[in-house]
Amino acid sequence: MREGELVDERFEIEERTAVGGMGEVYRARDRTTGGPVAVKVLHDLGEEAVARFARECALLASISHPGVVSHVAHGETSDALAYLAMEWVDGPTLSARLREGSLTVAESLELVGCVAEAAGALHERGIVHRDLKPSNIVLVGGDPRRPKLLDLGIARGGLVAAGITIQGSMLGSPSYMSPEQARGARDVDARSDVFALGCIAFRCLTGQTPFVGEDALAVLLRIAIEEAPRLVDRRADVPPELDAVVARMLSRDPDLRPPDGRAVARLFRGLAEPGVRTPLPPPPSRDAPVRKREKRTGCVMIARRPGNQPIPVDDLTWSRLVSSLRSFSATPHLLADGTLVVLVDEPRWAAVDLALAGVRSAVRVRRLVPDACIVVVTGRGAALGPTATGPTLDLAGSLLGEATSRGPTGVVMCDGVTAGLVETSFVCVPEGSGHRVVMERPTEGFRTLLGRPSACVGREPELARLRELCADAIGRGLARMVLVTAPAGVGKSRLRHELLAGIDRSVVEVWVARGDSMRRGSAFGMLGPLVARLAGLAATDTPPDAWQKIVARVGAWLPPSEVSRVAALLGETCGVPPPASDLVATESVS
Repeated sequence: MREGELVDERFEIEERTAVGGMGEVYRARDRTTGGPVAVKVLHDLGEEAVARFARECALLASISHPGVVSHVAHGETSDALAYLAMEWVDGPTLSARLREGSLTVAESLELVGCVAEAAGALHERGIVHRDLKPSNIVLVGGDPRRPKLLDLGIARGGLVAAGITIQGSMLGSPSYMSPEQARGARDVDARSDVFALGCIAFRCLTGQTPFVGEDALAVLLRIAIEEAPRLVDRRADVPPELDAVVARMLSRDPDLRPPDGRAVARLFRGLAEPGVRTPLPPPPSRDAPVRKREKRTGCVMIARRPGNQPIPVDDLTWSRLVSSLRSFSATPHLLADGTLVVLVDEPRWAAVDLALAGVRSAVRVRRLVPDACIVVVTGRGAALGPTATGPTLDLAGSLLGEATSRGPTGVVMCDGVTAGLVETSFVCVPEGSGHRVVMERPTEGFRTLLGRPSACVGREPELARLRELCADAIGRGLARMVLVTAPAGVGKSRLRHELLAGIDRSVVEVWVARGDSMRRGSAFGMLGPLVARLAGLAATDTPPDAWQKIVARVGAWLPPSEVSRVAALLGETCGVPPPASDLVATESVS
């Protein structure tokens, strides 16, 4: 828009003051009152953006509070673009002020208390702002004690119809999102704004947000997974009472936070004026020095589709995913930007079991989302709380960025540590900064010595006895079972290899399954891998291909009327559920 142009025959444009992806902001003169106003003009961005802008206008018009910028008018320009006119506020944003340095404790108490009071006015009307951050707070005359809240563009409340937000659309600024927002929760309440207020207080006092990362994904991962740091660890002169209040506001559990903005405002007024202090339950206890330094291994898996498209997970698919990963002690989270994160954190397992669970989880996820790029990273983190934190998340994000930029899609990558831990179970080849998981390693091989096969010695009596039993079972058509037990490393696998090498495969079929500690809680823990090997499933199989392999295998043994039902049962054990068309047939047969 040009200087002197009229908007809705009332607002005369003077200058453009800001421009962004959603629209532009102009300083204008209101011909009705003669005073200055801010005119926000929306770009032509489609129906969803227009609906969200209309929601902002309606919400702002319904609010009258000294801490919230006032609504003047809204409508359409002569070019049919939506506009919103608001009171003009002279002063920098809090974001601009913080670039000059942190605030004092007194200034921070006053500022956050005032912003919380304004947010509380929204909360009383059932409105959740969902994007509280320094760039949406303007300081009148540059005074931190006189903040005004701007931009209700993604707020949600009872005045507005739900359903505008779509899956995978990330609303809000990652650094100030609550854990529930970061995990893509569809509905959040006032306690999400309370978390954002805690982030603002942290930024005002320390100059940094509680969660930082190299990109938006790294920040989202930290918010969704990690516990927030404590104020006193970043700034020594923070009073213990303020540290406790902010720790409570930044709790991962919404139930532990103050309920709304007004409650936060009372707490901050109480800190500034001890005579009106409001009691607060004690904050989460600080880690004991020894436990705080203790480290434990964990594994993280991250999946993202090309072009940052969201992972397509409906309720049925999500239920199946959660169920199939449960045996690996793996917990899936779908982040706000559509990225899937799976955490494996079982304190009883060794590092190799955690890495195997991570890679097997990746194979399961790939069957559900064939075009996703998936990375698995194993690392160490704090013993209290999730262990796949810090450098582990940074490395996972770096590998994922490399995999998605290089292509092709539908690959499973892992770091060098994970590749080394799973080398006896999976074939991994170096690629870029990591390793690509090619296939599950056949179980009939045995370890070599310096790259060469070694002779089997000292096991002749055991081999002779096993061969005798096999010959008897084959010759007489009888079942025989032999249990071989021995300490780890004695040679059970080599004994099996030598036995199978001398068996005529034309008269017997060998079924092999390997047990491990992560499946010890499942009665049929070895059935899934056994079915997968018998059907010839590979890590690179798409869901339809994997399903057809299972159907073909079952069909070789059973009549057609039983194939769908049995295939569905066996497929579930190895993470290959039937497609919707076959699922109907399965239910009718059963």
